[in-house]
Amino acid sequence: MDRKPDRPRRFSVRGPAAVALENALSLFFPPICLYCEAARSPHSRWFCAACVEKLRRNHEARNPCPRCGVNRHFHKCACEIVWDYPFESIYSFYEFDETVQKIMHSIKYDGRSRLAFDLGAAIGANLPPAYWDDVDLVTAVPLHWLKRLKRGYNQSDHVCKGLVSAAKRPIAFNRDVLKRSAYTRTQTKLDRQQRQHNVEKAFAVPQAQRPVVRNARILLVDDVITTGATTAACARVLRDAGCASVKVLSLARD
Repeated sequence: MDRKPDRPRRFSVRGPAAVALENALSLFFPPICLYCEAARSPHSRWFCAACVEKLRRNHEARNPCPRCGVNRHFHKCACEIVWDYPFESIYSFYEFDETVQKIMHSIKYDGRSRLAFDLGAAIGANLPPAYWDDVDLVTAVPLHWLKRLKRGYNQSDHVCKGLVSAAKRPIAFNRDVLKRSAYTRTQTKLDRQQRQHNVEKAFAVPQAQRPVVRNARILLVDDVITTGATTAACARVLRDAGCASVKVLSLARD
């Protein structure tokens, strides 16, 4: 069973004494930024003002290809010439820099499921309403059950929940349309060809979910995309199960 998202502690009664106590605690034990450990405002759940500004600049400085999502300041793509992915496009909100890398690590290994939700909600709030026009349901790249048992949750599930909570219209989230049928080693240190081989036949659409998938326009969510091998493997089995289209969204693009 997934661990419940972590939530900040709150006073149940916020009278003058409680406010004074909270202010005193903040003075001597100020909340700290998740990234740089500087003091942050109690009104900011995770980051100090400087790190919020870093994340804002990260997003706004990207010059993404509208189809493959790579930052054209750093990479060239050939999307206009050849496209061999089974999904339609990739949209990534952040560049995978040092700041984002540390945030992703905290989400995956420090139990910060609520941070994944909040980042998903922030992305959902910033997507134009037209982005959802060709989406019927949202799902996440699944973890193998052993890895999810060890971690306590799939971080991409919580990104999805944040996304749909902030969407401009009601969108279904269904984490069951995909399952990871093989336990694969991490993709981190593999090259493109090794990544493709590693996830080949790693995913499946359960028989009970095939009516849900058939003719659906699906938004597939992952935390970080590098070569697109994992999302391509997922999209391929979704298309084989009869979905109408797949497009991909990620927190970050490496």
